[in-house]
Amino acid sequence: VVRGGGAELLVEQGATVAAADAAISIRIERSYSPYSQVAPTTLQIDGNVGGGTSSAIALMSFGNYGWTEATITVSSTGRITGPTAIDLQRPRSNGSTGYELEYLRTAVELDNGGVIESSTGGIAVRGSDDGRAYFSSIINRADGAIGAIQGRVDSIINEGMIDGGALSAVTSEPGQSNFGFQSYISNSGTIRASGAADTLGFRGSANVYNDGAILAEGMGRAISGRNLTIVNGEGGSIVANHTAIDHPWVTLAPRRYVLGTEADFISQPEAYCSCGDAYGTVIAKGRDPYFPAGPDTAQLNIFDAETRRE
Repeated sequence: VVRGGGAELLVEQGATVAAADAAISIRIERSYSPYSQVAPTTLQIDGNVGGGTSSAIALMSFGNYGWTEATITVSSTGRITGPTAIDLQRPRSNGSTGYELEYLRTAVELDNGGVIESSTGGIAVRGSDDGRAYFSSIINRADGAIGAIQGRVDSIINEGMIDGGALSAVTSEPGQSNFGFQSYISNSGTIRASGAADTLGFRGSANVYNDGAILAEGMGRAISGRNLTIVNGEGGSIVANHTAIDHPWVTLAPRRYVLGTEADFISQPEAYCSCGDAYGTVIAKGRDPYFPAGPDTAQLNIFDAETRRE
């Protein structure tokens, strides 16, 4: 347990911090300061943190009014693994009315050059559901790898890999829209998801600058949100793996899709459809590896250069 403002914890290279059973490996407890800024808690992870069936690192803040801050730095030799690798838990009020929660905030800066992942394929990095415990910034270095991120994140700079797997790579918590802030993402690495969820899913506003790859390899959209500003740089690639089955490409450019044969269409009508062109072209319906084909979607061939360019 790490307590108090200004506390520092170093997990050295080659060292392992692991809890047994349901215990949290590293628990940070911070009390709020209503009158002055308290020095942040600092974690430097050069070794391994994980084990057990609970979060590898959990931050818990409590008090009546004010805010707390923490910084977590993971070097290239660092690794954080747990059902949830880093979990920012909802602030707890010491007051009797609960009104004090309106004034509680916990902000964390995360700088990763190692590996942060969920051991169960779940959420790797999570902010509180109400958005009061959040990541003010996440930097993922070129050699860094992070699993699914959920919660309020004000800024993400990604040079490495953010892989949501069957979940979204980055998604907002349900209460995000109540806070009226805007997310900023700058991507020069790879952000991907392979499930039914959108790769980047925002409930509020977001600015996305992409000079890398944002890939929706499942049934979800590459980017979704209420108010989006998207700049795709010259070297950027934003790719979804399917379109609607009535998209103009189906009849005008069927070669941009995964093709099948007439035998496929006859034997698996739930997975293939006819383009209706003069050549009898058959294409695959859009699908996720874990779910049946979507009846109203068509599977893009994301390995085709023309498809990726368009």
